[in-house]
Parts: sequence; C-alpha cells; structure tokens
Amino acid sequence: MLALLNHTAVSRVTLLALALCLGLSPAGCKKNRASADAAAKPTTSLAKVERRTDADGLPLAKSLNSFDAFSALGYRPEWVGYPVMPRGRKVNFFDAFDDIVIVQESGNVLTVMDAATGSNRWSLNPSTKLTKFVGSIRRPDGDILCSSESEVFILDPVTGVIKQRQHLAKIVNTRPAIVADILVYGCPSAEVLAHSLTSGYKRWAYAVDGPITAPPVRVGDHVSVVSQRGEMVVLETRQGAAVGRGQLFGGLANSPVSEGGKVFFAGLDQSVWAYDQYGHEPTWRVRLDQPLRDQPFVLNDRLYISIPGEGLACMDTSNGKRLWTTKGLQGSVVAKRGERLIFWGGHEAMAIDPLRGDVTERITLTGVDRLAADKPVDGNLYAYSLKGEVQKYSPKK
Repeated sequence: MLALLNHTAVSRVTLLALALCLGLSPAGCKKNRASADAAAKPTTSLAKVERRTDADGLPLAKSLNSFDAFSALGYRPEWVGYPVMPRGRKVNFFDAFDDIVIVQESGNVLTVMDAATGSNRWSLNPSTKLTKFVGSIRRPDGDILCSSESEVFILDPVTGVIKQRQHLAKIVNTRPAIVADILVYGCPSAEVLAHSLTSGYKRWAYAVDGPITAPPVRVGDHVSVVSQRGEMVVLETRQGAAVGRGQLFGGLANSPVSEGGKVFFAGLDQSVWAYDQYGHEPTWRVRLDQPLRDQPFVLNDRLYISIPGEGLACMDTSNGKRLWTTKGLQGSVVAKRGERLIFWGGHEAMAIDPLRGDVTERITLTGVDRLAADKPVDGNLYAYSLKGEVQKYSPKK
C-alpha cells in the first residue's frame, strides 16, 4: 500500500513538474482554452468577400470581414446601429442625410438615428400601424416631412416633437417632391396633388390619364409626373400649369431621374426616354427588348441603367447614345466614389470604372439587403438589412 501511495505521489509530482516546464497551470490551461475557443468562434459580419475571377472575367476578392470588404470599395467603417424594429417587421423606408438617418418599419414606427454616432435620437409611431405611409423627406429648414396617404406630419429632427399634422385633400400614392413650401404628390385617382405647407391646404390639383405610382421628380423649379398609362407632364408648381407634356407607352416600376433641365424615364414599355422640361416631344428615345425595372442613375451627363439580358449600360444624356455596356450586371448604381461608380446588384457591391464600364472591385455581401448613399458623389454609404441592422461607411481619405 505504501509503495502504491509513493508511486501515485511521484506521478503527480512528475506531471506538475512537466506542466511547470511547459509554462502551464490549471488556471493557465483554462485561460488558453478560452482564448482558443474565442479565436475559433466565428465573428458576425454583413459582408464576405472572395477574390477570384468569374466566368465573365470579372474580379472577385478573398474572404474578409465586412469592414475590410468595404475598404476595397474605398470606404472605412464608422458604426453599426439598430433602429427600433419590433419582432417580425422589416424596413419599409430608409433615407440618409448629412445629420440623420430615417428608418420607418412596416408597422410605421419611425426611428431617427444620429448620422455621426449611430445612436437612436428618438422613435415614435406618427399614426396607427394600419395607416399606409408613403415615405419621408426633409424640408429646407431641416424638419422631417413624413407622409401617410392622407396626412403629412411635420417633425422636429432633434426631439421628435410633432409640430403639425396637416390633412391632405386627396389620398396620395407616392412620396412627394418639394419645391419651396409646396409638396407635389401622385394620387391613385389619376391626379397630381400640390399641398401648401404654409397654409396647410391644397394648392392645386391636375388630372392625368391613369393612376400614379412613381414619385414626382423635381426638374429645375418644376415637377415632372408620369402616370401608369404613360402620360407625362411637367408642371409649374405655383399654379399647376403644364409647361411640358409627353406620352410614353406604359408606366414605371422605378422612379424618374433628372439633371440639367431634362427628365429621364426607364419604362415598362421597353424604352428609355428623355424629355426637356419645356418640350412636348422626347429629346430622344432608346428602344429595348425588355421592360426596365431597376432604378436608373444620372450624373455628369451620363445615364446608367440595367437592361435585362444585356447588363449595365451607360448612355449619353444628350442623345441616348450607348457608350458602354457591362454584361451580366443587374441592379443599380447608388453613388460615385472618387473615380469609381458604386453598384449594388442585390447580393454584391462593385466598383466600376465610369469611362469604360470595367469592374475593378467586386464583393459579396451576406445579410445586406440594400445599399444607400446620403449624396450621389463622395458621400457616406449605408448597408442595411430589412431586419434593421444599419452599418455606416465613410469615404477613405
């Protein structure tokens, strides 16, 4: 028995000495194991990247976390934020500005986030969860104008106080365009409604052929509207007089865009149209083989639009001439960063050379539903999921 005890004691001493020689201790073993477990635990991120070449020869990148992924596009991380998002709901409207980010979820809770920090300034539901909202814009003085189909709520961006609730004379179907103190909406009743923020009442209404689902777009000091039957009008905002008029052969599944006194439509009638704000005939029209649904983007006399079956096309806004087409790309240009376009394709973000259409960077994003920018050139980029996580990225200097 004594020999057995001595043998056991020797074994324990031998093991302890071995552990000390290796620089380990029971506590150290636990610490090292915890460190190993932490190192092995996957980190959550919105983006993963692979760097390789696809069938079309477009470059991809190796696996990185989301911050490194956006670095390839010329951005650096700022923050991750979480607007108020009750379980089972999703983002309905997302709008980014220099000072704030506005998120409204499907139950109508509106959250205003501080653009500098990502913290939630305030949140509220302006009405009931059954009310249909059409989106928010900003007033020149900074107030938030949140529109439902029957009211406009004027909100203080710092405190969330509802300064006014103004009733709309008609049921509206789109977010408004704003010119001075006038909001211009499209209506399902085949009318354009102008609402005065100063008086709180209807300024004028203009009848068109067919309901309006695409938001009006500002063209200089006028507003252009197109109905789902293809009637296009450019309206003077003070009195509602038509200064331009045209006819498409169908409606829109996206929003019109404007630049330099011209307005551009990518239509369901398989055409891209350009109208001068005072013209009654199109400046040009490009006929295609498929209806156009992706959002067009216009900048510096160039119109970018994804064409089904062809890819991303760049057109000269003066004559509609095709300057280049990058095959296989379906989605929308969301901004320009430096000398590169930032393109969102649903699961991938890309940097594209605006002169030739070459894809210079391409990243695959996991968990990101959309990209948005707070301004078209060298602004901040936001990646967000419909479940409510928001990531902000600023341009690298």
